[in-house]
Amino acid sequence: MPSSRIKRRNALWLSNRIKEAESIHWNDVYRLPLRADHHGSYAWTPDDTMALDFGFDIEMKVREGIIAIINGEKESDTKGRWYVGNAIDFFLAGLYVFCVRGWGHLTGTGAMNLPEESARRIQDEFVKYVFSRLN
Repeated sequence: MPSSRIKRRNALWLSNRIKEAESIHWNDVYRLPLRADHHGSYAWTPDDTMALDFGFDIEMKVREGIIAIINGEKESDTKGRWYVGNAIDFFLAGLYVFCVRGWGHLTGTGAMNLPEESARRIQDEFVKYVFSRLN
């Protein structure tokens, strides 16, 4: 059983980790510009964090157009037709298009290892940003 000294040290470490995680903004993780994966259905950040996962039936030209909108390189021509389901899934006129990824990077012990509340906040903020660019 851990001593009270070890328990205090672990509690302090966790408290500091939570404070640090609270200061992380979505664009610290989901850096722009995103880029399309031409060998798969993903969009990646410049530092190779998976950001989006497109449906397999979504053509590359459409994927690249959506990524350009998210990156701020062009305006959306489908405003008002997007909605988000299950917190991370994006639909256009009822058709599944893509989902936001990166949960493993946010919470994984080999990656950022953030508390779930902080990871959820960061991912939710990125979803809101993406939605604001598309809609």
